[in-house]
Amino acid sequence: MLEYYSTGTGIDISSHIDQKNREEFNKKSIETAKKTIQERMRITSQQVLKEIPHCPLSEGRIIVTAGNPIDEIVKTAESGKFDLIIMGTHGHSNLEEIMLGSTASGVIMKSLVPVLVAKRV
Repeated sequence: MLEYYSTGTGIDISSHIDQKNREEFNKKSIETAKKTIQERMRITSQQVLKEIPHCPLSEGRIIVTAGNPIDEIVKTAESGKFDLIIMGTHGHSNLEEIMLGSTASGVIMKSLVPVLVAKRV
């Protein structure tokens, strides 16, 4: 996070903070972001369940992790014994990634769990 803030301000903030404080700041920032995402997902889940009452969505099954998205998605799907990964995609670079998206492409290649990819509209 410090590197991100440094980029935004044009000042290398991280060089003014020792390693221990930098790690603590980043850890707190990640936890704050995870809590914010968790709350957004909870609210979205409630909205989905209002519109589709029989949807098997469960607020208690919302999982928010930090790390490499491909590795985290694959690890979570396999350890949670999920039977399907559903992903949205928009793609940015080479032909495969234009069609699938780099994260979706990586998950498809690494996952033992089937992956359904839906284009964002």
